[in-house]
Amino acid sequence: MARLEEKGTTHEKMWIRIQPSNDHLTYDSYALGYGNNKNKYSCDSFKILRCRKHYDSVRVMECELYDLNTDSWRLLAEDAQSNLTVSLGWRITSCGVSLKGNTYWVACGRHKYHDSQFLLRFDFKGERFERFSLPYGGYIGTMYLSVVREEKLAVLLDRPNFDSSREMKIWVTDTKIIVCSRLKSIISLTLLEI
Repeated sequence: MARLEEKGTTHEKMWIRIQPSNDHLTYDSYALGYGNNKNKYSCDSFKILRCRKHYDSVRVMECELYDLNTDSWRLLAEDAQSNLTVSLGWRITSCGVSLKGNTYWVACGRHKYHDSQFLLRFDFKGERFERFSLPYGGYIGTMYLSVVREEKLAVLLDRPNFDSSREMKIWVTDTKIIVCSRLKSIISLTLLEI
């Protein structure tokens, strides 16, 4: 850790050790959040989530948390990931967005007859994943996440229709507490190909 003091302000630079992977095919994904809502901007409450997918003979996903307060990595408890088990697997399909200390992604679950999309949240305070259904049933299209005015989550869906037109929908949460069943449709467009 390096420390710099200038004009009464202290700046600290911290290097975080990351254990390299020995696997041939590994994909790491990182998210930053905080777990203490009382003092959300304290460095002591910040955590880093690392999700590591291994693609050896069996697809495995491990999640670890780095706590800036303890300066250490630890494996996320099994029960924090238990509600993510889908019969044939799932995957994150978007970049994450951070809202109120939590991170959100669009994820895709593989089912017997089709894939379906859902919102995935990592709650840094409770240190667990949560899965939310989307209002349109979760059928495949291109989805984007955004944060509106640092207090609401927005979801944009762009998907093709059977008649070669495209449909675009936007949902925004209507409360400050993110419960994805409260996503309300604010725009619905149908774009025709010329």
